[in-house]
Amino acid sequence: MKRLIVDLDDVMGDLLTPWLARYNWGWNDNLTINDITEWDIAKFVKPECGEKIFQFLEPTVTGYSLWNNMEPMEGAIEALGVLSEKMEIFVVSSVSGNYRICEYKDRWLRKHFPFLDPKKFYFVSDKSGVCGDFMVDDYHKNLIGFNGMKILFDHPHNANIKVKDGINLRVHNWDELFTMLLVKL
Repeated sequence: MKRLIVDLDDVMGDLLTPWLARYNWGWNDNLTINDITEWDIAKFVKPECGEKIFQFLEPTVTGYSLWNNMEPMEGAIEALGVLSEKMEIFVVSSVSGNYRICEYKDRWLRKHFPFLDPKKFYFVSDKSGVCGDFMVDDYHKNLIGFNGMKILFDHPHNANIKVKDGINLRVHNWDELFTMLLVKL
């Protein structure tokens, strides 16, 4: 059975929308997803915020987390529901050393993707060791070294990355990804 490695944040679920809503509210700004044209979001926030933008990824004492307000990407539930019957699906999500967010990510996955096997949810700081037939991620550097087909999930923050830069394919949405994977099975 073929193996799909899929990223959670901004591939399965739309993390940027609640993240920017929280930032815009807290810093009285109107930053949009389309304004972020590189991976490092700190370059696009107000200078007085800077690296503090990453503090919003931390769950609060009251239990608030961005993952409580994240919605699934359009088409992700339906596509993964069908694909889960045809291939092994592993969710590999970066926590950048902040393992406190694992429980929030795990809870979100169980709520929105109950048909996926929680034993195949991996929360890591480094994705370079994962193996499979296909890997889809929105951060091109996570695809480096992957031994299968490298698929970049399109967002404005990765628009400057070319398919020739070690990426096999760029997909713009779950319908496109689903169609491509069905052909490859």
